[in-house]
Amino acid sequence: MYFILVGTALIGGGIYYIWQLSDGRRVAADAKGSIFRSEYLEDPEEQPEETVISLNAKSWQAAQRECAWHLYGQKFKVFQRKGRWYCTNKVD
Repeated sequence: MYFILVGTALIGGGIYYIWQLSDGRRVAADAKGSIFRSEYLEDPEEQPEETVISLNAKSWQAAQRECAWHLYGQKFKVFQRKGRWYCTNKVD
């Protein structure tokens, strides 16, 4: 029974690993073919345009939370102009 569980876990882990690599993105690899999974390369055409979002926040902390919700998974910057908070994905 123990061997069946270990074998299933190994096979499932291998399938999951291959599935993660085959999602259409290119990965960085060295000359020997070793893949660095943490360094996904993006196509320049797929880079998002600069997005600026007007927020309904009253404070910097609220603006941070709202911006994180709008730009989930992206780097962002919150700024204030003429008393209104804004959020952008253009980070200097």
